[in-house]
Amino acid sequence: GRYGGHRMSPPPDDPGSPRPPADRPGGSGAPPAGVGRTPPAKATGPVKKVSSNPKPRSGPPTGARPGSAGPRPGHSTEPPSGRSRSGPRPGSRPGPRPADPRTAAPSGARRPPAEGPRPRPTEPPPYVAPEAPLGESSWKAFFRPVKSNKAGTMPAGMVLVVVVAAMVLALFMSADTISRKASGRRTNSEWRKTTAEAVAKVTRTFRFDAPTKAVDDAVAPLIGHERKTDQQSAEELLAQKRAEEGGDATEPTQTASGPLGSTPPTTIDKTPKLRKPTPDNPLKLWVGGDSISYEPGVAMTNFSGKTKLFTVTQDARASTGLARDDYFNWPQHLYRDVVPGAPDVVMIMFGGNDAQGILQNGGKSGLQYGTPEWQAEYTKRVGDTMDLLKSKNNDRLVIWMGMPPVAASSGVKNVEMLDNIYWSEAQKRPWVKYFDAAPFFTGTDGSFAKSLTSADGSEHVMRANDGVHFSITGGMRMGWAVYAKLGTLVDLSAAPLPVDQSEAPPPTIVERTEIPKGEGQV
Repeated sequence: GRYGGHRMSPPPDDPGSPRPPADRPGGSGAPPAGVGRTPPAKATGPVKKVSSNPKPRSGPPTGARPGSAGPRPGHSTEPPSGRSRSGPRPGSRPGPRPADPRTAAPSGARRPPAEGPRPRPTEPPPYVAPEAPLGESSWKAFFRPVKSNKAGTMPAGMVLVVVVAAMVLALFMSADTISRKASGRRTNSEWRKTTAEAVAKVTRTFRFDAPTKAVDDAVAPLIGHERKTDQQSAEELLAQKRAEEGGDATEPTQTASGPLGSTPPTTIDKTPKLRKPTPDNPLKLWVGGDSISYEPGVAMTNFSGKTKLFTVTQDARASTGLARDDYFNWPQHLYRDVVPGAPDVVMIMFGGNDAQGILQNGGKSGLQYGTPEWQAEYTKRVGDTMDLLKSKNNDRLVIWMGMPPVAASSGVKNVEMLDNIYWSEAQKRPWVKYFDAAPFFTGTDGSFAKSLTSADGSEHVMRANDGVHFSITGGMRMGWAVYAKLGTLVDLSAAPLPVDQSEAPPPTIVERTEIPKGEGQV
C-alpha cells in the first residue's frame, strides 16, 4: 500500500492490512522484510536470466481461489483504517470535476448517440481543364455565346475582348478631339498628326462621333460653351452682319475729289476717332487671341491699374487660332461674345498655332500648310475676322499684333508669311492697325534672340523655353511697345504713364514700314 506517498509494508498491528498466507514462506508469524529480519544471503550459483517480457500465466490470478476471481483467503478487501472507499487516498490527485447539473444527463440515462457517422474526408475531384472561351481558333468563334463556369464571372479571354473593343470605340468617338490636340501641339511628330487625322476622317465618314456631339451639345449651355452642331463660318457670320446692319460690312476706302482739274483726289482718313479717356470715364480694352497674347494682356492690365484709363478684359485661349475653327471658332466667338460688349479697343494676336493644315467640308478635305490654296483660304479668314470686328459707327479701334520671331526648334515654321498676311489685310481696313513686333524681339543679326537689352542697358530673358511664348519680362516689353503705339492713336494725356526703363525696349527700335513676304508666299 501507499502511506504518505512512500511505498512500505503495512505495520504488523494493522488488523486490516493484507498479510501473506501461512502456508507460504514468510507467512503468518514471519516479520516483513527489512523489519527485524536478517537479509538473505547472496546466491552463489549461476544467475538465471529473466526475460524482460515474461509470458502471462494461465488460470486464475494469484491469490484467488480456484474457480473464482476474488482475493485470496486471508486477504481483506476493506481499505486500511482512516480511509474511505469513496474518498481519495492521501496524496492522490483530485478526481474529475462534478458535472454541471444544467447539462448533465438524468440519473440512469445514457449519453445520447452522435448525430450520425462522422463524415470521412473526401478527395477533391480531378481537375478538368475548361474548354477554350472562344472555342477553336476561328472567326466564327466570336459569334458564339460564351457561358462561364461560375455565375457572375466572365472568361479572361472575353474580358480582354471587351476591354479592347471599349478602347477602340472610345478612340473613334473622341477622334476629333484627339486630332485637334495632336495638330495643335507643336512638339508632336508628323506621324502622330497623320495617324490622328486619318482616324478622324474615318469617324466623320461613318459618323461615329454623333453620340459625343449630342452629349456636348446638351452640356455646352450649362458650362458656357458653344454647341458643336451650331457652328458658323466667318463668311456666314459676315453675311449675317451685313444683313443686320443693312449694308456692306466692309466699305472700300473712299476718296474725295474737287472739281474736275482742280486738285488731285485725296484719301479720306477713316481711322476711328476715339474719345479721350479719363480715370472717371475709361475706355473698354479687350486683349485676346491665342496663348501668346496672355503676357501682353497682363502688361495692359498693369498699366490700366496705374492710369485708370482703361478697363481691361483678357481672353487668351491656348491651342487656338484661325486655321482650325473646328477646334475653337474665333470668328463666331468674337461676333457673338466680344462685339456685343462694345469694346472701344481690341488688341488681338494669332499665329502661334496656325502653322498647320486647314480642314474643309466638315473635315473631309484639307489644305496643306504653306500651299497657295492654304494662303488664299487663311488670308480670307483673316480679312473676314477683321471685318467682323468693325463697328457700325466706326468707333472701334483694332490693333492686330504680329508674331515675333520664334526659335528654329519651336516647330512653328514660316512666321514671316503669317505676319505679311496680317499686315497686308490690315492695310485694306482703316479701323485695323498692324503692330510689327519682330524688330522688338530680334538680336543684332535680325534673328530670334532669347535675351535682349532693355532701355536702361540691362539684359533680360524675354522668351520662354519653348522659343514661342513670352516670358513675364518679355510680355512687359511687348506691352510697353504696344502702349506707345496706342498713344499715337488715342489721347492718353489724362493720366501719363512713366516708362519703366528696365522693362521697356530701347527707344531706337521702331516698326518696319513694310513687312516682307515669307518663304514660298505668292
